[in-house]
Amino acid sequence: VPLSSGEFQEKAVVKYPERDGMLFLPEQVSIYERKRMNKNKFMQLSIFIQDERTAIEWLRQKLLKKPQTYQDIVGEYMKEIQHIGKYEKMPELMDIMEQNFLQYTQEDYDRNEPVPSQILSYFRKNYHDLREISADSPEILKKAKGIWYVPDPNKQIDLDKIREKTLWKEFNELLTEMRGGKKRFRQFRMEAIRCGFKRLWDEKNYKTIIEVGERLPESVLTEDQELLMYYDNAGMRMTEL
Repeated sequence: VPLSSGEFQEKAVVKYPERDGMLFLPEQVSIYERKRMNKNKFMQLSIFIQDERTAIEWLRQKLLKKPQTYQDIVGEYMKEIQHIGKYEKMPELMDIMEQNFLQYTQEDYDRNEPVPSQILSYFRKNYHDLREISADSPEILKKAKGIWYVPDPNKQIDLDKIREKTLWKEFNELLTEMRGGKKRFRQFRMEAIRCGFKRLWDEKNYKTIIEVGERLPESVLTEDQELLMYYDNAGMRMTEL
């Protein structure tokens, strides 16, 4: 599907009702809400971190439930990344957060910028002493400093563009490495490969998709349906030329 994550979310939240960070068909909402009222505690299935993509989803789940600081997240995150794929080159946690989420920074605080609604609504719900205080009060502004949160879809689109630029740069570094030898890639950022294959496909550069695919470990290519789709289709297009 030729959409970024942000573009998909922007369209989805307009068309479908949202509850607890999940989307529903209109007729499902009342059923879900009835069942939720009968449960003392609601818990979503936890994400098992295997690569960068699942790490992003794990962080999204955490920050949707509770906007929090880097220090709040890093300890638990480090425990969860013990089973990363052999060939996966994982970015630093801070890089993942900067490319996919937003933070209420010290600069925002100094400029008295409004606290984002994602953080403010969490404060209102979980801190009794903040419920009656105005949104621009010093107490709320100070408490919001350093907190990361899931951006609105329209801002997510801007983040996706920044992230894609970084991934494309890393992919081009792999192309340079590839042209300097014939060995298979030993370690790489899988999201950079996906980004590169997508752009090469859009540019009808099927030959380079094949060349990169031949340098990937066979298990990686066959187990990733997205990469395999681009590789197989590129092969078919090459035979047609």
